[in-house]
Amino acid sequence: MRRSPNYILKEMQGHYYLIPFGQASADFSKDVEVNEVGAFIWNLLENDMEASEVVDACMKEYECPPEQYDNVKAVVETFFDQMFEGGLLVWTIKRKPLHGDILRKYAIAGFNVHVTGSPDIDLSPLDDYIAKRIRPADTLTVNMVRLTREEIAEKSAITPGETFITQNEAANIYRGPYGYRLEIKDCQNVARILINEKGDYAVIEYTEGDIAEMSQELFLAIRVPFTYFAAKHGLIAIHSASIVYRGKGWLFSGRAMIGKSTHTNLWKKYAGVKIFNGDMNLLGVEDSLIHMYGIPWCGESGISEPGKYSVAGITFLKQAPDNRVTELIGNERVLKILRRLFSPLWNEELLGNYVFFAQNIAETVCLCELECTADKRAFEVMKSFIDEQVL
Repeated sequence: MRRSPNYILKEMQGHYYLIPFGQASADFSKDVEVNEVGAFIWNLLENDMEASEVVDACMKEYECPPEQYDNVKAVVETFFDQMFEGGLLVWTIKRKPLHGDILRKYAIAGFNVHVTGSPDIDLSPLDDYIAKRIRPADTLTVNMVRLTREEIAEKSAITPGETFITQNEAANIYRGPYGYRLEIKDCQNVARILINEKGDYAVIEYTEGDIAEMSQELFLAIRVPFTYFAAKHGLIAIHSASIVYRGKGWLFSGRAMIGKSTHTNLWKKYAGVKIFNGDMNLLGVEDSLIHMYGIPWCGESGISEPGKYSVAGITFLKQAPDNRVTELIGNERVLKILRRLFSPLWNEELLGNYVFFAQNIAETVCLCELECTADKRAFEVMKSFIDEQVL
């Protein structure tokens, strides 16, 4: 948290006042008198600080013995409550790395992704994306912070300025002046994800647990701020499996258990193609063409790799007793894409971006529906369509 930029501290005859100016003054905000401790805390909050850091600074400044810690903490919390109520403090999500944390640098889909956390965390699924050099690209910073279960519980309540916006099977999602807070459901270790509005900084709060399970949860949790960050930069994630055929990317999408993996494996078996990602693909525009970019998250398929390919088409799968390909027409082309989005849909701006991009895809690549069985004949029908009408 940090102090509001719309107030200034002034001392007058031994008294301290927080006086509004700019927009706060225009809104008829009142000046606030604080004591010496309040003035000291106000000066500290020129920079982002956590409550515990403020308490420690007060303990040191006023030479308080350790047994006074709880009393000092209560004073600080009371000050914070009063300042938040009056709009004089602003929540932020910045966290300082803990002692011993390490910085790992990755390059994913043209972005720099910097992850800070304990060296005990196994992020080997990201090894193929380790940055060989730092590139002049937009950077997402993710700070993984280990907390006790008591600390997690203390932070679970709605904070000043927050509103509940939506929920799904994975999380309850809130929006605040700092950005977004996701309270994670049904995870043993990852409890909370905080993402700033711009999308270039995130905090993942977790508790200690089995190292393998904890590492897997954290690896998957990084996907959330990454897909939001990518969406803010015009890239969208779609539930789909993808192949590379004749130098072009082709996606197969549909609802869960529809047969995406089955179909891509048919292509691998009978055409010898490479499966690019087994569950999720990130799409963007480059040189007026739709491209798919390699990302490490691939569901339970375990199939993903770095790189990028221009996309020739997307096939939406539908189970049927016979095999038939139909090109999609009209608005159904855009709606089919929107129904398969994985990217966060937390506000109107994001939805507008997705609709615009889906329209771009619909105008650029082949979109079709494959009514299909789960055997070689489905592959043959789809391959014939691509060879004769697309590539």
